[in-house]
Amino acid sequence: MIISSTVFEAYLECDTKCWLRAHAERGTGNTYAEWVRQKSESYYDDGRKHLLAIFPENSRAIAPY
Repeated sequence: MIISSTVFEAYLECDTKCWLRAHAERGTGNTYAEWVRQKSESYYDDGRKHLLAIFPENSRAIAPY
């Protein structure tokens, strides 16, 4: 099993939530939680784009997700 950042974050909140995420169980849905996740991903993407813009391409190393 590959431990991703979302699985680790779920473990910090609740070990049952971690187990469900690790086994790809589908949730019932939570509008607020989905909005928070999208907002967080948006901030992450904006920050990544900003950092890539300020450093020249030949002086950065990019690892796979």
